[in-house]
Amino acid sequence: MNEEVGRILTMLEDGKISAEEAERLIKALCVTASGQAETGKRHPSGERKEGADILKCVWRALRAAARRQRRVSWWQQYWANRRWVEARTKRAAGMGTPERIEHLFIECGLADPGDAPPTARLEQDLRLDHLARQVLRYALEDEFGLTVSTEDVQGMATVADVIAFVESRTAPPAPEPAPEPSPQPEE
Repeated sequence: MNEEVGRILTMLEDGKISAEEAERLIKALCVTASGQAETGKRHPSGERKEGADILKCVWRALRAAARRQRRVSWWQQYWANRRWVEARTKRAAGMGTPERIEHLFIECGLADPGDAPPTARLEQDLRLDHLARQVLRYALEDEFGLTVSTEDVQGMATVADVIAFVESRTAPPAPEPAPEPSPQPEE
């Protein structure tokens, strides 16, 4: 039994199985041939069964592995998000606003490739309902770093309106004209 538990723990450490699967396998191993689980109670002779001490060690190892998995999962999520942001930034550097918006429609599942030309109407051609418009709203906020209200999204009728909205909000501010020098009084 110790060898089987060791193999299960090794598979857990290698990440081949989750902590829940390992727990289920070890419980299955603890069931004796008679169908009863070993409880760690004493034999009539007074000797303690081997199962309870092994189980304590195994449960401790499972809890520690579950804690490690939670930590690893958090860091994996962090690095995956960071890689995703870097990839999006790199992709956005080589695309204009219309291409980014078309890619956004495709990525969010609002349109198929080639189905979102600037002349496409959101309700008739792309069949965007209220929920799909909210998906578009949050996707625009995430992609371009804008604040988009529900009224803004409801006012968009075509893909060209979406492009114009994004370009009006992301355009760099016009440079202020240099102030004219004030006339100096003659002395």
